[in-house]
Amino acid sequence: MSHVTFQAMGTQVEIVIPQGLSASANVGHAVQRARNTVGQLEALLSRFRPDSDVSRVNSAPGRWVPVHPATVEVLRLARQSFEHTKGLFNPCLGHVLENIGYDVSFHRIADQPVVRVTDDASPFVAPLVCPFEIDAVKAEVLLYPGYKIDLGGIAKGWIVQQAALILRQQGISQFLFNAGGDMICCGTNGHRPWCVAIADPYGSHGSHVITLDVSDVAVATSGTYRRRWTQDGKTVHHILDPFLGVPVESDVVSCTVIHQDLVQAEVMAKVGLLLGSERGRRWLADESLAGWVLVLNTGEVIHAWNS
Repeated sequence: MSHVTFQAMGTQVEIVIPQGLSASANVGHAVQRARNTVGQLEALLSRFRPDSDVSRVNSAPGRWVPVHPATVEVLRLARQSFEHTKGLFNPCLGHVLENIGYDVSFHRIADQPVVRVTDDASPFVAPLVCPFEIDAVKAEVLLYPGYKIDLGGIAKGWIVQQAALILRQQGISQFLFNAGGDMICCGTNGHRPWCVAIADPYGSHGSHVITLDVSDVAVATSGTYRRRWTQDGKTVHHILDPFLGVPVESDVVSCTVIHQDLVQAEVMAKVGLLLGSERGRRWLADESLAGWVLVLNTGEVIHAWNS
């Protein structure tokens, strides 16, 4: 079995290819191309890189900014998700994240003994419409003043999909491509399904609450238990209430969604967590997905599967 790991997008990325396929001569080349794709797209979409498309747009509110076509596509999907979820998924909360200390990549936050908070006394106003416009023909973006784009998980999911496409185009039909819990399980693991473990937020490192046997699906998990830090003596996290502009208080600490599309799974997982167990279950039940798993702050695990 070929197992390649590397750091990207603020997390550990792993590519696993079953034994037999991994001996193919072009596997190493395909994996390197996929890895290069991750790096190239992250350079466009990260808000932590001053020369990225996202940073250039954020630094020029109210002006049309030329961007790469890949950035246009991810912003189109983000806008579409904002509209589909009626603002529950909001890709323009970067200014709020900065204000609570998430103004550098997370590993740098963890290294800082004191989180610096930006001095921004302006009140949070939840947008009624997605606060940016796209000119797909000219490949330009206009961000409304008062907001900053943070593509976060939706960018990560899309990047993983593009890199996985590279592997498929190179003839690799069985692989696992995992970026910090957002993964594409292509085909099977040899003659067996892929076994995906859902982490236990309250257990020791490596412990899990449930395992899933899956094939030819995408899996995304959104949680409030990983990216946490201290601000003014309080523990905060990166999942924000899109209507209040503060870290969400939900009885769901982890939401996992299984779907054919990783971008959609990422959006649904975040919304399922934001809504809490009662409303979240009803919302997820109305979506076209293969299944979902909720881990509550009581430790209870709730799950459902569509046939």
